[in-house]
Amino acid sequence: MPARTSANWWCVSPASAASGEETACAVTLTRGTTSLVFERAYFGFNGVPPTSLHIELHRGGDEGCPHAASATPLQTLVLGNVPLGS
Repeated sequence: MPARTSANWWCVSPASAASGEETACAVTLTRGTTSLVFERAYFGFNGVPPTSLHIELHRGGDEGCPHAASATPLQTLVLGNVPLGS
């Protein structure tokens, strides 16, 4: 997993893309009649030059980008190597 720095990790939301700052965002995953809301979503690029995305969704835990001392999220979904188009 790439190192998380403010230079290469972003909260996923149109507002944050426009302003360059992290903003509140949520992703809802649904399976059957069960839905989970992940309050935070982050992505970063893998490789130089970038060849794929690393995406993390977090439900619960501390706000902001996770680090070694932050609270463990209730749930995490990681998509570790999503290819970029050619």
